[in-house]
Amino acid sequence: MYEKSFIFLRGAGSVLNIAGNYTAHSVTGVKADIKAIRSDWVAIGNDINAAMAKAINAYFKL
Repeated sequence: MYEKSFIFLRGAGSVLNIAGNYTAHSVTGVKADIKAIRSDWVAIGNDINAAMAKAINAYFKL
């Protein structure tokens, strides 16, 4: 029972960042996350640009 309570408190403390970080993050992992998030946003931006171009073309063809 004690072990389950400790695991819960450790998780809750980590989420709330009480008394610092409980997990170590590698620099390589952080760089990979940054690269992935940037790639996702570039893809979203490209989709928005394509949708806007399609809408503008449709508007001016009226």
